[in-house]
Amino acid sequence: MSNSVPNQAQREQIRNNLLNMAPSNLTQYQLNEWLADQMVIEDYRYQARQKMIAALPKVVELALKDCGGGYVAATMLLNIFNRYAWQFDLVSMRNLSFDNWRACMDVLAYQTLTSPDKDVHNYIANGTKVMQDLWGRYEHSKNFIDRR
Repeated sequence: MSNSVPNQAQREQIRNNLLNMAPSNLTQYQLNEWLADQMVIEDYRYQARQKMIAALPKVVELALKDCGGGYVAATMLLNIFNRYAWQFDLVSMRNLSFDNWRACMDVLAYQTLTSPDKDVHNYIANGTKVMQDLWGRYEHSKNFIDRR
């Protein structure tokens, strides 16, 4: 995994972007406090993105396997890809090994707790095709949750 925090140039760019979005009615003290809070969030977002990028190949590899863990990983990815068409049962993650659970959690953390810079399939080589293949494989599945 690369650095756990943005480098100085990245931090300066983030800071400038945040200043452009800052509420205009803040005192200088309030602005500094707001900016400090936002930079903590941005550091977390950066770390979560790095973890997600590292974990995603493992999750995709698992999702492509024909096994219970594969179903869990696939439906999680499909739910992130299209939450309206795919439900995801968080309790089904109990069926994963700890390493696979951790990888899935790293993907979920970035994709759900932060505002991702791009959709999950855009981080995967041939991501749209991978998602279409998973969709086709599990479209009529009734494992864990009845599909609508």
